[in-house]
Amino acid sequence: MTNNNMGEILLTIAIPTFNRSKELYSQLHSINSILSETKISKNVEVLVSDNCSTDSTSDVTKEFSLIEKSYKFTSIRNSKNFGGEANFMSSTLNASGRFVWLLSDDDEIRKDSIQYLFEALSSNLDIGFGFINFFFNKGDPQTAIPENDNYYSTIDDFSLLLLPLIRSGMVSACVFRKSLVSKNDTQKFVELGYPHMYCALSLAVKSGSLIIEKPLFTIIHPGVHQTRARAIARASEETDVCIDHFLNYHLEFLKFCSSLVDSFSVPFKLRYKLHRIMINESLNQIIFHKITSEKYDVITIKKAFLFMVKKYYFSPVFWLAHVPVLFFPSFLAKFIEPLRWKFISVRGYVATILRRILL
Repeated sequence: MTNNNMGEILLTIAIPTFNRSKELYSQLHSINSILSETKISKNVEVLVSDNCSTDSTSDVTKEFSLIEKSYKFTSIRNSKNFGGEANFMSSTLNASGRFVWLLSDDDEIRKDSIQYLFEALSSNLDIGFGFINFFFNKGDPQTAIPENDNYYSTIDDFSLLLLPLIRSGMVSACVFRKSLVSKNDTQKFVELGYPHMYCALSLAVKSGSLIIEKPLFTIIHPGVHQTRARAIARASEETDVCIDHFLNYHLEFLKFCSSLVDSFSVPFKLRYKLHRIMINESLNQIIFHKITSEKYDVITIKKAFLFMVKKYYFSPVFWLAHVPVLFFPSFLAKFIEPLRWKFISVRGYVATILRRILL
């Protein structure tokens, strides 16, 4: 169902969703409230891509289509659940706008976010990939990349693209220029895992990138236990369930990091920085796996260990920190996890204060 309005569509806000009618309802009404107070709404499309939900998602989209609005509204329901990754990509292909912002149904956007993004894109029509900075949680000063009220564009400068491409794992941080995204590419990206990250990388190599340093949304993180429950629910619909998908996604992330090095001429200093990010993220995922597993998962631990050895064979941190947590009982991870997050929170707060003082 569509609602057509006058004006060329510059921006499509694409919302892939599955069985999250409550979150979708809140997100759509939030966007509607924001757009109703702007002059750009006639050049904006809001697209919902329902991955064959079995809850009341269809009722939400039907109800919302009847609301009077000045922007284009499109609702698409897939014939079956194709998986979240495929739905991300189909949302992009079905968009009407020049640019597509993939927005999660539960991330909280700021009141000025759409206007700010629209204006930034209007001034950078030739970019292929856009990255949007974000807060990790309500009340948390930590952001994906250093916070600033500005944005900048760049062409294949890996020093400027490293962190944005790494943080593009958060789907709501991604903006794509639709004309540069082909169906064949999206199918290939889905097979690789984390398709939106590979799409971001591909477009960053093909064309210029826009990096928005101002945080425009906040992740509403439900916690590692609920996140794991969602991952298990998704995995139950797939044939290969022999490995914990909660950790398996991270192994796909490590493969993506290798693609970064292959796609750019990366000097040693940046290679080392990337290595440090990978090490930190690996420890995160190992701990998350251990504290949320109901029993000792031999198959997953074996696969993760063998893969990580290839990445971190020469790393003392891997052998001294990762391996013990990976193989020791879960209570060790449960003890470490809250202490580590307190340290990360304090470190992020101090770093934010220092940046504001120095800048």
